[in-house]
Order: sequence, then structure tokens, then C-alpha cells
Amino acid sequence: AVTQRETDRREFFHEVTKHLDAIGSEAIVLYYVDRLSLQEIGVRFGVTESQAGRILCNSRRKLQLRWRSEDLW
Repeated sequence: AVTQRETDRREFFHEVTKHLDAIGSEAIVLYYVDRLSLQEIGVRFGVTESQAGRILCNSRRKLQLRWRSEDLW
């Protein structure tokens, strides 16, 4: 069963990633909420583990840049 904490965590990550593209947002959620490995994320997206890592890295970079521009970082 899914706990309230897990639900809250998922909602938080969806909120902070809403400006990312769908794949970037989902990669963040799969990695940080569902705790999937890069290999598992790659399988889900139909890409290599390396490509999944680049998607995740680029998504994190976009979040950092946005937060810095809004003085949140």
C-alpha cells in the first residue's frame, strides 16, 4: 500500500518538475521517488542506461538553473 508520505513526495516532485518536458519530469520522479536505477529508467523509456543518465542530468541542470534564476537555490 502507498503511504501518505509517498503520495506527498510524488506530488512534490511533480510540482517542482512541471516546467520540464514530460520525459525529464518522469525521469526525476522515477529516480528520486520510485528509486529506479538508470538501467531501469532506460528500459522504461526504451533508451540505453547512458541515455537515461543524460536525461536525468539535463533535467537536474534545468531545475538548478530555474531555481537559481528565481533565487531558490
